[in-house]
Amino acid sequence: MNKRTVLISIFSGFAWGLVALLLAARAMGSSIWPGVLASPAIGAIVGLGSWKFRNLPTWGRLLVALVALYVAAALFGLAVGLHDFVVDARRSGVHRIEVENVFQSVLALVWGLTMTGYVLFLWPLAYFNFMFLWRQGTEEDWMKGVRTGIVLLSFLAAVPPAFAVEHSKSSRQDRQAEERRRPESDVRALLRLEDDWAKGLEPRDGALFNRLLAKGFVYTENDHTMGRDALLRQLTRGSDRVTEAHNEGMRVHPFGDTAVVTGWLVVRGRGSNGPFHRRYRFTDTWARPGGDWQIVAAHDYLEPEAKR
Repeated sequence: MNKRTVLISIFSGFAWGLVALLLAARAMGSSIWPGVLASPAIGAIVGLGSWKFRNLPTWGRLLVALVALYVAAALFGLAVGLHDFVVDARRSGVHRIEVENVFQSVLALVWGLTMTGYVLFLWPLAYFNFMFLWRQGTEEDWMKGVRTGIVLLSFLAAVPPAFAVEHSKSSRQDRQAEERRRPESDVRALLRLEDDWAKGLEPRDGALFNRLLAKGFVYTENDHTMGRDALLRQLTRGSDRVTEAHNEGMRVHPFGDTAVVTGWLVVRGRGSNGPFHRRYRFTDTWARPGGDWQIVAAHDYLEPEAKR
């Protein structure tokens, strides 16, 4: 192992990061950048980790190149997942790693590498990369390895057309299935967020409220209307202290990237006039202005005590 090997590994990682940006930028959006920025380090890890396998026969080096390709994809996904955790922690104030979310990011990169068919031409490129990194022996040995890579590339070049047809059909079916599943997943997500809101009333979770209320949010309770900042002050610094809160009878009415949730919010606590028990008939309007669900408008009707 020498300095040349380390530098080539780092430079290779940088080049592979550019390849990932070219192939996946549209699908991943801005979330791809943590992986791209980590690519030089990933290249160093994969290059140094594979060094001891340089003396394997040709078939062994081909296998190492394939395994290294998937390891690099997993590390790329890990970088993306950890970055998402840091962003979510800053936004919500919860500093606990959700292992399943990070694992989902890793799995998505590995799965995407396979199901898009990119592995079919990235594998030969990875092999050529290692041939350059491990270059040693006679010129004849070097040319033999190059010829093997060319044969592999030629063989795999015949596969993508047939694969692409099937993958196109599969992708179209997957999109249709996803469109059918999306309302169901949105319903579950919105019900969970409504319950999160109710649970946040007792500890006065300002970070949660701030995250869920969209800019320009409008709130109406009976005949009173207030904006986002006024409601945040009331929730976090008001005289009423909530000791228990939960939702009942919720229903979600999805409209694409907008949804309306209706239900009852039952609240117990103590205020300036003593203990209270309140039931609010609520109508919350949710939207995704920045990609995440947020409340853009809400209306609460306080049920009179005589009806309880």
